[in-house]
Amino acid sequence: MAYWIKHQGYELHTLTFNFGEEEGEAEKRTANFIAKDISKSHKFISFESVLREFYMEDDPIHILRIAHLPSPIKAFGAGIAISLAASYAAENDIHHLFYAVHKDDTIFRENNYEFFNLLSKAISIELGREFKIHTPFLDKTKAEVLKIGFDLGVPLEETWSCASNSTIHCGWCDPCKNRQKAFKDNGITDNTLYENVNSKNSSVNV
Repeated sequence: MAYWIKHQGYELHTLTFNFGEEEGEAEKRTANFIAKDISKSHKFISFESVLREFYMEDDPIHILRIAHLPSPIKAFGAGIAISLAASYAAENDIHHLFYAVHKDDTIFRENNYEFFNLLSKAISIELGREFKIHTPFLDKTKAEVLKIGFDLGVPLEETWSCASNSTIHCGWCDPCKNRQKAFKDNGITDNTLYENVNSKNSSVNV
């Protein structure tokens, strides 16, 4: 989504949070690569140790490794991330926050327009000025989002979907399979490196 925001004419400031997900370091590496290309500033902030202590967990938080709604997802997770980003925005006189959630993420209750509109209002009241949370891809599937990125010239092979912390995608987890399906649905060559080289021909869990 960052490339799309840049294409709309916004000056881009990016934030990457590590909440203790297994794939946190891989996401950091990818975010740094993309931010160097298009972002005026990029901050990486780790809340890993704090949240593990808060939720009394010793191991990394495993997210989206199975097809059904995963139990380790923390309540109000999006709200926590957005509230932290809004605080950063307020301190830096930024009035718009873009959140890269898409239609396939609506399996989680908080990923809906009503939630984001109400959260925008609450933050606006706190700040004493209008603050808008934008979710431009909330009505678009992963395949549709990938096509937008492809049309904008995004280096898709440098983006990250995998639920593991590695240097290449595993090819086994659901995010990898959904990524492969998005490429296939668009008829776009998938240049992503996968540990499981046969995974592109395997089925997708839905």
